[in-house]
Amino acid sequence: MLHSLHEVPQSHDEARERALFRDDYRCILTGIYDIRSYLKSEKLRKAADMSYANGNARLPAVSIHPAYILPQTMDVSLASSESEGGGDEYRYAAEVWTLMQHIGEGLIPEEFDEAKIHCLENVMTLAINEHEYFTKFHIWLEESPTPHSYVVNSICPSVLGTPQTVSFTTSDPVYFPLPSPQYLRLHAACARVLYLSGATEFFW
Repeated sequence: MLHSLHEVPQSHDEARERALFRDDYRCILTGIYDIRSYLKSEKLRKAADMSYANGNARLPAVSIHPAYILPQTMDVSLASSESEGGGDEYRYAAEVWTLMQHIGEGLIPEEFDEAKIHCLENVMTLAINEHEYFTKFHIWLEESPTPHSYVVNSICPSVLGTPQTVSFTTSDPVYFPLPSPQYLRLHAACARVLYLSGATEFFW
């Protein structure tokens, strides 16, 4: 069991389940529960009810998705993707990955490849809205002096409503590592370039 946990997740679904466990079945930015996990787990419902009874606002439950910091599809050939019916999704992934390669020289490990795309260092659990904002570079995380604590920046902070600062924790950094500060640094650099250049709208 421990050996299997130490291996890199091999699929989107496996990455999602491990990341949800690491992040306590919540959006890592807002604390909102994953609706499927909330409905299936009496333990989660009791924890939410106890939090509410102690005076905290009741958090809604929504659909939570794994957001990949480095794009899920890498080194995509536009010609082959179009011939295979990939269309806009593959074209978008190729454009994002090309941008990251240009900006992220020295930030992307040489050994990082398609087989490691699902590693927990590259995955964040995000509520459906935050997932879209993050993957489209409308929000990004800036490092703070405290390890694994970040300031949430965006192109429209008054609309997004995410906390100003977030801190990531894990019960087991070996088998359930946190999102990589290195990858988040690269994502933030890309977001700033797009924002300052006025190209962010291209990624809607």
